[in-house]
Amino acid sequence: MNVQIEIALIILSALLTGGFIIFFVENRQIEKDVIDRYRSIMDPYYHKLSNYLKLVFFINYSLIYKESDIKNVEKFKSYIEKLAKTGNEVFLTSNIVSYKESKELNLLNESINAVWWLYYEGGVDKYIDFDNDVSKVLSTYILDAIIEISPSFKEIRIDENLIPFVSGVFYGNIWKPVKGITFDFENWEKKCNSNKRLLFFSIAFVMIVMICTMLFYPILKCIYLITIPTMLCCVTFMFLLFRLNNLMKLSQSVFWGGYPAAGK
Repeated sequence: MNVQIEIALIILSALLTGGFIIFFVENRQIEKDVIDRYRSIMDPYYHKLSNYLKLVFFINYSLIYKESDIKNVEKFKSYIEKLAKTGNEVFLTSNIVSYKESKELNLLNESINAVWWLYYEGGVDKYIDFDNDVSKVLSTYILDAIIEISPSFKEIRIDENLIPFVSGVFYGNIWKPVKGITFDFENWEKKCNSNKRLLFFSIAFVMIVMICTMLFYPILKCIYLITIPTMLCCVTFMFLLFRLNNLMKLSQSVFWGGYPAAGK
Protein backbone atom coordinates (compact mmCIF):
# COMPACT_ATOMS: atom_id res chain seq x y z
CA MET A 1 0.00 0.00 0.00
CA ASN A 2 1.28 3.46 -0.90
CA VAL A 3 2.72 5.36 2.08
CA GLN A 4 0.53 8.38 1.35
CA ILE A 5 -2.56 6.18 1.36
CA GLU A 6 -1.51 4.69 4.71
CA ILE A 7 -1.10 8.18 6.14
CA ALA A 8 -4.51 9.18 4.77
CA LEU A 9 -6.15 6.16 6.43
CA ILE A 10 -4.41 6.91 9.74
CA ILE A 11 -5.66 10.51 9.62
CA LEU A 12 -9.19 9.44 8.73
CA SER A 13 -9.20 6.81 11.48
CA ALA A 14 -8.00 9.37 14.02
CA LEU A 15 -10.72 11.82 12.99
CA LEU A 16 -13.40 9.15 13.12
CA THR A 17 -12.44 7.42 16.36
CA GLY A 18 -11.07 10.41 18.26
CA GLY A 19 -11.82 13.86 16.94
CA PHE A 20 -15.50 13.55 16.08
CA ILE A 21 -16.29 11.48 19.18
CA ILE A 22 -14.71 14.14 21.41
CA PHE A 23 -16.68 16.79 19.53
CA PHE A 24 -19.91 14.82 20.01
CA VAL A 25 -19.33 14.30 23.75
CA GLU A 26 -18.40 17.96 24.31
CA ASN A 27 -21.45 19.11 22.35
CA ARG A 28 -23.70 16.91 24.50
CA GLN A 29 -22.17 18.27 27.70
CA ILE A 30 -22.70 21.86 26.59
CA GLU A 31 -26.29 21.02 25.67
CA LYS A 32 -26.96 19.42 29.07
CA ASP A 33 -25.52 22.40 30.97
CA VAL A 34 -27.60 24.93 29.05
CA ILE A 35 -30.82 22.91 29.34
CA ASP A 36 -30.26 22.51 33.09
CA ARG A 37 -29.82 26.28 33.48
CA TYR A 38 -32.88 26.92 31.33
CA ARG A 39 -35.07 24.58 33.35
CA SER A 40 -33.78 25.94 36.67
CA ILE A 41 -35.10 29.34 35.62
CA MET A 42 -38.27 28.32 33.81
CA ASP A 43 -39.55 25.49 36.04
CA PRO A 44 -40.52 27.93 38.84
CA TYR A 45 -42.16 30.16 36.24
CA TYR A 46 -44.25 27.32 34.78
CA HIS A 47 -45.25 26.24 38.29
CA LYS A 48 -46.57 29.74 39.01
CA LEU A 49 -48.21 29.95 35.57
CA SER A 50 -50.04 26.68 36.19
CA ASN A 51 -51.38 27.93 39.51
CA TYR A 52 -52.36 31.27 37.97
CA LEU A 53 -54.39 29.44 35.31
CA LYS A 54 -56.05 27.27 37.95
CA LEU A 55 -56.87 30.41 39.92
CA VAL A 56 -58.58 31.92 36.87
CA PHE A 57 -60.51 28.67 36.41
CA PHE A 58 -61.81 28.75 40.01
CA ILE A 59 -62.57 32.49 40.11
CA ASN A 60 -64.34 32.38 36.74
CA TYR A 61 -67.27 30.59 38.43
CA SER A 62 -67.81 33.63 40.66
CA LEU A 63 -67.64 36.36 38.02
CA ILE A 64 -70.95 37.87 36.98
CA TYR A 65 -71.02 40.07 33.90
CA LYS A 66 -73.56 42.89 33.70
CA GLU A 67 -75.35 43.43 30.41
CA SER A 68 -73.27 45.71 28.24
CA ASP A 69 -72.50 46.47 24.61
CA ILE A 70 -68.98 47.58 25.40
CA LYS A 71 -66.44 45.61 23.38
CA ASN A 72 -63.90 45.64 26.18
CA VAL A 73 -66.24 43.60 28.37
CA GLU A 74 -66.56 40.93 25.67
CA LYS A 75 -62.79 40.92 25.16
CA PHE A 76 -62.23 40.58 28.90
CA LYS A 77 -64.70 37.72 29.11
CA SER A 78 -63.08 36.02 26.12
CA TYR A 79 -59.59 36.22 27.65
CA ILE A 80 -60.85 34.94 31.01
CA GLU A 81 -62.66 31.99 29.42
CA LYS A 82 -59.63 30.98 27.35
CA LEU A 83 -57.34 31.16 30.39
CA ALA A 84 -59.92 29.31 32.51
CA LYS A 85 -60.17 26.55 29.89
CA THR A 86 -56.44 25.97 30.08
CA GLY A 87 -56.64 26.15 33.88
CA ASN A 88 -59.32 23.46 33.85
CA GLU A 89 -57.04 21.16 31.85
CA VAL A 90 -54.19 21.78 34.28
CA PHE A 91 -56.45 21.13 37.29
CA LEU A 92 -57.93 17.90 35.89
CA THR A 93 -54.56 16.44 34.94
CA SER A 94 -52.78 17.68 38.08
CA ASN A 95 -49.84 18.68 35.88
CA ILE A 96 -48.01 21.91 35.24
CA VAL A 97 -48.38 23.65 31.89
CA SER A 98 -46.20 21.98 29.27
CA TYR A 99 -43.23 23.90 27.92
CA LYS A 100 -44.22 26.13 25.01
CA GLU A 101 -42.45 27.83 22.14
CA SER A 102 -41.46 31.43 22.79
CA LYS A 103 -44.12 32.97 20.51
CA GLU A 104 -46.93 30.89 22.00
CA LEU A 105 -45.81 31.60 25.55
CA ASN A 106 -45.51 35.31 24.84
CA LEU A 107 -49.08 35.38 23.43
CA LEU A 108 -50.35 33.63 26.55
CA ASN A 109 -48.72 36.21 28.81
CA GLU A 110 -49.99 39.07 26.67
CA SER A 111 -53.47 37.66 27.28
CA ILE A 112 -52.74 37.78 31.01
CA ASN A 113 -51.63 41.40 30.70
CA ALA A 114 -54.75 42.18 28.67
CA VAL A 115 -56.92 40.99 31.57
CA TRP A 116 -55.26 43.56 33.83
CA TRP A 117 -55.39 46.36 31.25
CA LEU A 118 -59.03 45.84 30.23
CA TYR A 119 -60.16 45.76 33.84
CA TYR A 120 -58.30 48.77 35.18
CA GLU A 121 -57.70 50.85 32.06
CA GLY A 122 -60.47 49.65 29.76
CA GLY A 123 -63.36 50.36 32.13
CA VAL A 124 -64.44 46.74 32.57
CA ASP A 125 -64.43 46.98 36.38
CA LYS A 126 -67.81 48.78 36.26
CA TYR A 127 -69.51 45.84 34.58
CA ILE A 128 -68.48 42.91 36.79
CA ASP A 129 -70.02 41.60 40.00
CA PHE A 130 -68.87 38.76 42.19
CA ASP A 131 -70.64 35.74 43.69
CA ASN A 132 -69.14 35.34 47.15
CA ASP A 133 -71.09 32.15 47.88
CA VAL A 134 -69.47 30.30 44.99
CA SER A 135 -66.02 31.57 45.92
CA LYS A 136 -66.46 30.32 49.50
CA VAL A 137 -67.15 26.82 48.19
CA LEU A 138 -63.93 26.93 46.17
CA SER A 139 -61.96 28.92 48.73
CA THR A 140 -59.55 26.08 49.57
CA TYR A 141 -58.55 25.66 45.92
CA ILE A 142 -58.36 29.41 45.41
CA LEU A 143 -56.11 30.00 48.42
CA ASP A 144 -53.83 27.09 47.49
CA ALA A 145 -53.37 28.51 43.99
CA ILE A 146 -52.80 32.06 45.28
CA ILE A 147 -50.13 30.99 47.77
CA GLU A 148 -48.32 28.93 45.11
CA ILE A 149 -48.14 32.02 42.89
CA SER A 150 -46.75 34.14 45.71
CA PRO A 151 -46.90 33.74 49.51
CA SER A 152 -47.41 37.51 49.72
CA PHE A 153 -50.95 36.97 48.35
CA LYS A 154 -51.93 34.92 51.40
CA GLU A 155 -54.06 37.68 52.93
CA ILE A 156 -55.41 39.06 49.67
CA ARG A 157 -59.14 39.72 49.42
CA ILE A 158 -61.05 37.29 47.19
CA ASP A 159 -63.37 39.39 45.04
CA GLU A 160 -63.82 40.61 41.45
CA ASN A 161 -60.53 42.53 41.66
CA LEU A 162 -58.46 39.44 42.42
CA ILE A 163 -57.78 38.12 38.91
CA PRO A 164 -57.00 41.53 37.32
CA PHE A 165 -54.69 42.43 40.22
CA VAL A 166 -52.86 39.08 40.21
CA SER A 167 -52.65 39.26 36.40
CA GLY A 168 -50.84 42.58 36.59
CA VAL A 169 -48.43 41.32 39.25
CA PHE A 170 -47.84 38.07 37.36
CA TYR A 171 -47.05 39.84 34.10
CA GLY A 172 -44.85 42.51 35.66
CA ASN A 173 -43.04 40.58 38.40
CA ILE A 174 -43.01 36.98 37.19
CA TRP A 175 -43.14 37.01 33.40
CA LYS A 176 -41.18 40.15 32.50
CA PRO A 177 -37.94 39.16 34.29
CA VAL A 178 -37.77 35.96 32.19
CA LYS A 179 -39.50 37.21 29.06
CA GLY A 180 -36.46 36.99 26.80
CA ILE A 181 -35.23 33.64 28.00
CA THR A 182 -37.30 31.46 25.68
CA PHE A 183 -36.17 33.47 22.65
CA ASP A 184 -32.54 33.19 23.80
CA PHE A 185 -32.94 29.47 24.35
CA GLU A 186 -34.53 28.84 20.96
CA ASN A 187 -31.75 30.81 19.26
CA TRP A 188 -29.15 28.72 21.09
CA GLU A 189 -31.07 25.50 20.32
CA LYS A 190 -31.08 26.25 16.59
CA LYS A 191 -27.30 26.70 16.60
CA CYS A 192 -26.84 23.55 18.66
CA ASN A 193 -28.98 21.51 16.25
CA SER A 194 -27.08 23.01 13.33
CA ASN A 195 -23.84 21.76 14.90
CA LYS A 196 -25.33 18.29 15.28
CA ARG A 197 -26.36 18.12 11.63
CA LEU A 198 -22.91 19.27 10.54
CA LEU A 199 -21.30 16.67 12.81
CA PHE A 200 -23.36 13.81 11.36
CA PHE A 201 -22.62 14.98 7.83
CA SER A 202 -18.90 15.16 8.62
CA ILE A 203 -18.86 11.65 10.10
CA ALA A 204 -20.66 10.28 7.04
CA PHE A 205 -18.24 12.08 4.73
CA VAL A 206 -15.18 10.71 6.56
CA MET A 207 -16.58 7.17 6.49
CA ILE A 208 -17.29 7.38 2.76
CA VAL A 209 -13.77 8.66 2.02
CA MET A 210 -12.28 5.97 4.24
CA ILE A 211 -14.28 3.13 2.66
CA CYS A 212 -13.55 4.33 -0.87
CA THR A 213 -9.84 4.58 -0.04
CA MET A 214 -9.67 1.02 1.27
CA LEU A 215 -11.72 -0.44 -1.59
CA PHE A 216 -10.33 1.39 -4.58
CA TYR A 217 -6.71 2.28 -3.69
CA PRO A 218 -5.28 -0.44 -6.00
CA ILE A 219 -6.89 1.13 -9.07
CA LEU A 220 -6.38 4.78 -8.13
CA LYS A 221 -3.60 6.11 -10.31
CA CYS A 222 -3.85 9.71 -9.07
CA ILE A 223 -2.86 10.11 -5.43
CA TYR A 224 -4.74 13.41 -5.28
CA LEU A 225 -7.99 11.45 -5.39
CA ILE A 226 -7.05 10.36 -1.86
CA THR A 227 -5.19 13.34 -0.45
CA ILE A 228 -7.74 15.99 -1.46
CA PRO A 229 -10.74 14.26 0.22
CA THR A 230 -8.55 13.63 3.28
CA MET A 231 -7.63 17.30 3.45
CA LEU A 232 -11.30 18.21 3.11
CA CYS A 233 -12.07 15.97 6.09
CA CYS A 234 -9.41 17.79 8.12
CA VAL A 235 -10.79 21.18 7.09
CA THR A 236 -14.28 20.03 8.07
CA PHE A 237 -13.00 19.01 11.48
CA MET A 238 -11.30 22.38 11.99
CA PHE A 239 -14.54 24.12 11.01
CA LEU A 240 -16.41 22.00 13.56
CA LEU A 241 -13.93 23.08 16.22
CA PHE A 242 -14.58 26.70 15.29
CA ARG A 243 -18.35 26.12 15.52
CA LEU A 244 -17.94 24.35 18.85
CA ASN A 245 -15.91 27.24 20.24
CA ASN A 246 -18.62 29.71 19.18
CA LEU A 247 -21.30 27.51 20.73
CA MET A 248 -19.36 27.35 24.00
CA LYS A 249 -19.09 31.15 24.11
CA LEU A 250 -22.80 31.52 23.41
CA SER A 251 -23.65 28.88 26.01
CA GLN A 252 -21.63 30.70 28.65
CA SER A 253 -23.46 33.97 27.99
CA VAL A 254 -27.04 32.86 27.31
CA PHE A 255 -29.20 33.61 30.40
CA TRP A 256 -26.19 33.01 32.64
CA GLY A 257 -26.84 35.08 35.73
CA GLY A 258 -28.89 37.58 33.71
CA TYR A 259 -32.28 36.18 34.61
CA PRO A 260 -33.48 35.59 38.14
CA ALA A 261 -35.72 32.63 38.92
CA ALA A 262 -39.31 33.57 38.22
CA GLY A 263 -40.97 35.39 41.03
CA LYS A 264 -37.78 36.07 42.99
